[in-house]
Amino acid sequence: MEEEELYAENSTLYAEAKDVAKLKPDSNGRVVFRTGKKNSYHFVCKKCGEKRYIRPSDIARGRGIFCSRLCFYSSRNPYITKNPDATQSNLGMPIDLTPSPALAYILGVIVGDGSVNVHNVIKPKYKGQRRNVIRLNVIHYEFAKSFFDALREIGLNPCIFIRNGATPNHHPQWYVGAQSFTFALFYQDLRQDLEKMKEFIEKCPKGGEHFIRGFYESEGSYYIQVKRARGRREGNGKHLSMSNTDTELIALVIEFLKYLGFHPRLYSKAEKRPNRKPHYEIYILTKEQAAFIQLIKPRIKNKRGKGLKKETLCLPLV
Repeated sequence: MEEEELYAENSTLYAEAKDVAKLKPDSNGRVVFRTGKKNSYHFVCKKCGEKRYIRPSDIARGRGIFCSRLCFYSSRNPYITKNPDATQSNLGMPIDLTPSPALAYILGVIVGDGSVNVHNVIKPKYKGQRRNVIRLNVIHYEFAKSFFDALREIGLNPCIFIRNGATPNHHPQWYVGAQSFTFALFYQDLRQDLEKMKEFIEKCPKGGEHFIRGFYESEGSYYIQVKRARGRREGNGKHLSMSNTDTELIALVIEFLKYLGFHPRLYSKAEKRPNRKPHYEIYILTKEQAAFIQLIKPRIKNKRGKGLKKETLCLPLV
């Protein structure tokens, strides 16, 4: 076997120092040495640094650089890390994660009604089964189709179909799903640090507008409120609002709204149900609502609907 002398030298160095960093690579970039009771061949993974057994026939074939397909693909993509749940991860999918309006819109939708589950990429129960990591369930087809098109634009291959309601009284829902472990890790990295997400959105062309559009289509409402007092309808108000329970996310949305020239108001709604997080609502001033709709251009919630709501206790925060 060629370079057997180098492997013998590596074996001696490893026996003395037990440090793979001191070993020398061969002409193919592999670090191979002998160790163990049977003095068998081992190699060091170029990506994760783990030591693995290798047969002499595999050394002759040129193997022994990466210990798994995951390490091979992660050496090319920085958003892929070694994870035991990556068996159905579409590691080779050509996904575009450069700053773009479509990606800013996708982030706005996911922090609202959408979801991304990194741990959902698990071993399938049967051959051919696929588990979608990116999900959205909504009533409006226009919203689902807009999210579907945005996923296609960044290089994913999503699916879209309609599901019947759980009961006859429930509305059918449109389901949009896509599978990409690369995107899941990318989103998880941004979601854990919203300051990093803010910097990324600012790099997108008109990123603030598209992020707000995605968040508004998910968590927003646009209606004429009619209050009831002692069986009578009294007063009305034109409301355009967005709501969420995450204070850091709410602060990020308010910051983008102020950057776009709006003057949002934040209120805290009293939550009567136990074990529930505080609920926050962002209101757009009546005189700025038309400008908001014209600038954001949402696919849904762009026309006022009439609603009858019970009076709730609202505590102004800002």
